[in-house]
Amino acid sequence: MSNPGLKVSDLLNLQQSIERDLDELNETLKRIPSDRDYSSGIQNSIENEIFKLGELQKELLDIEISIEDPFADTQKIEKVILPEKPSSENPEIITNPVKPPVLEGQKLKTPRRY
Repeated sequence: MSNPGLKVSDLLNLQQSIERDLDELNETLKRIPSDRDYSSGIQNSIENEIFKLGELQKELLDIEISIEDPFADTQKIEKVILPEKPSSENPEIITNPVKPPVLEGQKLKTPRRY
């Protein structure tokens, strides 16, 4: 049961359908009265269907799935370049934070903590 064009979602839907059918057949089998003349034929038929669905379910679970890598054609990152650390040789990088000017006798306002 190998079909390369089959989607994983289709397999999942088929698996769920089989499980649902197995549950319904088992419930139906429980409801058949055993003291009737026709019971054994119906029970045998339902048991055969349960067996067939069980075999199909095993076959379905044995399918191997290969997933292609969507990024296989893209280039891999070989090296990451980190930004330079502040130094006196590189004037573009500010090493000291700028402080706001304070006039004499004036206090800086800080946010209130509640």
